[in-house]
Amino acid sequence: MLAVAFFPAAFFLSAIYSEALFLALSLGSFLAARRGRWAWAGIVGGLAAATRTAGIALVVPYLLLFLWGPRADRPEAEPRPPAASWRARLRPRHRPSAALLWVLAIPAGLAAYLACIALVLGDPLAPFDAQAHWLRELSLPFAAVVDGAGAAWDGLRQLLSGSREPVLFTAAGGDPFEVAWKNLMLFGFLAWGVVALAGALRTLPLAYGGYALAALALPLSSPVPPQPLMSLPRFLAVLFPLQMWAALRAVRRGTLDRHLALSGGLLVLLCALFGTWRFVG
Repeated sequence: MLAVAFFPAAFFLSAIYSEALFLALSLGSFLAARRGRWAWAGIVGGLAAATRTAGIALVVPYLLLFLWGPRADRPEAEPRPPAASWRARLRPRHRPSAALLWVLAIPAGLAAYLACIALVLGDPLAPFDAQAHWLRELSLPFAAVVDGAGAAWDGLRQLLSGSREPVLFTAAGGDPFEVAWKNLMLFGFLAWGVVALAGALRTLPLAYGGYALAALALPLSSPVPPQPLMSLPRFLAVLFPLQMWAALRAVRRGTLDRHLALSGGLLVLLCALFGTWRFVG
């Protein structure tokens, strides 16, 4: 909880965004699934998907928890021996049942939201079409990783050039120094996210890392040309498995205070920028 509260982009949780509601609903869906309450897991997951389209990624942990666990409604199977084949490791630990059908409530939540949009605006795809206003468009899977690295490198070159003329960011507009540091900052968030994702996949149950990977695949596959990693801090702020890994690592190393101090310091800085009408992420 402290790692989430002190995350540098946690100020979005108290701004007029959907992040706080989405975080609460996604956590609720996970909690219900862990306890074996599959109907509630699907319904609350559907509400999360109706809150923001990224909620569709909750299908991944629902399936992983149902088939591989851990889940409180069924005892864990005997651990497979280390020498087991990869096929044996991929084999589900729990058999499917009718309760698995509740996973359909998650995409149904998104469908219900789009149906409401169709009634109000006459276009069920309006939320997706609106992305064009931010120049966001679907590209290759995780294309924003490569594009973001390139933008960060160009940003560093822009800063080192000392020129206030837009040498490398003619498409972005505005002060080239400001555009440059934003791309560098966003790449820093990406680097942290990659490390935290690898740690979550290695340390936490597969459903947690699988959810984070699926949720990150959405924004990282639709880059914005002038700022490929735009909004990444907001997406990372609600991916609680990453914060769980960061907190677990800090506690094990006895560095939780330093972790929270550094993260909280960045939170104060970004909050001050955001509060003075500077675009952050």
